[in-house]
Amino acid sequence: MTDMIDGTPIIMKIIDTDTWSFLEHPAADFLFGDAQSSGSGGFTVVSAVGMQSVGKSSLLNRIARANVFKTHKDPNNLDNLLRHITRGVDLHVTQERFLLLDSQVSINECLLFRRIY
Repeated sequence: MTDMIDGTPIIMKIIDTDTWSFLEHPAADFLFGDAQSSGSGGFTVVSAVGMQSVGKSSLLNRIARANVFKTHKDPNNLDNLLRHITRGVDLHVTQERFLLLDSQVSINECLLFRRIY
């Protein structure tokens, strides 16, 4: 699977983690405008949600057939093994009209521990 839109980043950040609000992106009109949705078949949406280090980004990379989402296995991320690699929600669009959504950890163990105790 390859990138759908020339001139756009491979990964588009769609949720800001500071304000938890949706970000606008120049590709939004192209992706969600009337010209694309009428008669063109729409998109297949695949989203990964779950605990830390269970393979959400890795699974989406397999679907994309490319390393578009950062994972702990990236050589540049060795110092971040205990941190979340994905922040907010990232979007990757393929020519096959897949919208791949990668999300940060939904509930991390530290927050869960604080809520219990």
